[in-house]
Amino acid sequence: MDDSVAETRVEWRDWGQAAFDEAAERDVPVLVALVASWSDSCRQMDARTYAEPRIAANVNDDFVPVRVDADRHPRVRERYNMGGFPSTVFVTPSGDHIAGATFLEPDGFRQVLQRVRETWDENGEDAGSVPRALQGGEPPVGAVNADVERLLAGQLSEQYDAEHGGWGTSEKFPLPSTVEFALKRERDQALRTLDAVSRNLADDVDGGFFRFAHARNWSDVQREKVLSENASLLRAFASAYLHTGDDDYRTPAEHTIDYLTGTLWTGEAFGGSQAAGEYFDEPADGRAGRDEPPVDDTAYADVNALTADALLRFAAYTDDETATRYAERTLDYLESTLVDGSEVRHYDADVKYCHTYQYLGTNWLWVSRTV
Repeated sequence: MDDSVAETRVEWRDWGQAAFDEAAERDVPVLVALVASWSDSCRQMDARTYAEPRIAANVNDDFVPVRVDADRHPRVRERYNMGGFPSTVFVTPSGDHIAGATFLEPDGFRQVLQRVRETWDENGEDAGSVPRALQGGEPPVGAVNADVERLLAGQLSEQYDAEHGGWGTSEKFPLPSTVEFALKRERDQALRTLDAVSRNLADDVDGGFFRFAHARNWSDVQREKVLSENASLLRAFASAYLHTGDDDYRTPAEHTIDYLTGTLWTGEAFGGSQAAGEYFDEPADGRAGRDEPPVDDTAYADVNALTADALLRFAAYTDDETATRYAERTLDYLESTLVDGSEVRHYDADVKYCHTYQYLGTNWLWVSRTV
């Protein structure tokens, strides 16, 4: 269980068959709380909703509450993610979906608990359904041809925000894969988007990129830093540098490498994320002497492979020895620790880099680190 559990009064179970067997025996639904260690919204729901005594009592009495780390359980995330974290999902003892939402304040959560309980009392197992994305067994198949590429290229222009850069008209995510696709087809769109990312999502003090902006104009930034997004942006900026030769794209890539090899480096590979915190709202002199927000040091196979690829891509364009060295060390770790013949473990559960923090309501106080 993650440290934020201490904020709650819920009797959480670990993800596993035992929790679903208990639900079947008690004839109650399962509440799946899908959380991420880097998500400030998850911590806020713990402190404001799950910590409320009456809500916790209702959850404990009428449901089997299960807490799942979305990064450590990607298949659970794929099945039950409601579009953000936390994902609050009610399922039958056989795993079928009853209802779901993301963040819920106490009043809204009480209403949802009541509706789900009434639905279950009326319909039982028949209240659940298989998510649409999982219906039909095998995923849809079809020929990959020039028509697919033309369709995707058309979406670039239709969804592009010509006023602010990026794609979409509400929240702005950096979409590094879309940027790389656009570099070869709509280069101006790609470069304007990277310019907006540099201006608004880059941490000019510690390096790296924040996750996304809540507003269309890239304001109201959500200040977690996630390895997968940073690695993908490193690759996108490296590709932009290849196409343009402009240091405006090389420099953010270099700052990202500094962040990855400093803050997220565990000594063997890269940790998965860094949480948000008021620390990131401060300028350089305001951060001095303050503890940084916590880092999840878990080294996941997929995102470490993605990071090694991005580092080698940058090194191929710049002959950067630091990028090469860290990529090679990361691949050595993956081969020696997580790859066993044809099988790849998602992460090494036997190696635990554990940070201990105390959350003080507005910030994190670092206490200790153990291995």
